Amino acid sequence: MFQLIEKDEFGQVRTKVIKGEPWFVAKDVCRACGINNHKQAASTLHAEEKGVI
Repeated sequence: MFQLIEKDEFGQVRTKVIKGEPWFVAKDVCRACGINNHKQAASTLHAEEKGVI
């Protein structure tokens, strides 16, 4: 289950704690930052920095 963070400045971002570390949904973060292609942005992350739930 995801926790929702919502702020007027950036909208909604889903997050989940995995093994004590916060993880964020890349699509939500990219939208909040004005990045249109979240798949391309996520492809630049190292393997240990991303996962699929």
